[in-house]
Amino acid sequence: MTAIVTSHHHQSSSSSFSFMNERVSQKRSSKKIYAIIITRQYLERQNSNQRSDLLLFWKVNRTEYHPLQKCGKKKYLCVRATSVESERVFSATGHIITEKMSKLKPKNIDILTFLNKNYWLVNKEI
Repeated sequence: MTAIVTSHHHQSSSSSFSFMNERVSQKRSSKKIYAIIITRQYLERQNSNQRSDLLLFWKVNRTEYHPLQKCGKKKYLCVRATSVESERVFSATGHIITEKMSKLKPKNIDILTFLNKNYWLVNKEI
């Protein structure tokens, strides 16, 4: 008789756990769906102005996009989608490297390019 009671208790316990497992599974699924919805809302937003402060955006919208903050907002979601600035740097480097100056060491080219792009920081009149 105890074997039957134990067996019945085990089945009852097992069904309780299956219910709990179902609930946990649903909760995981709903978190996944929520993450997808938040990501889609972020991606469908109108693009920010090029001069906007992206870190300020994340500070202001921290509650709305909280789940995205954990996935590296500063590393992945703050990248400007433009190649204009890098093209300007290559153009400036092209002006630095001429036939007369083609024997410059790469380190010196890097220094000259850096100075060329950041000269305005020192010379406020420009």
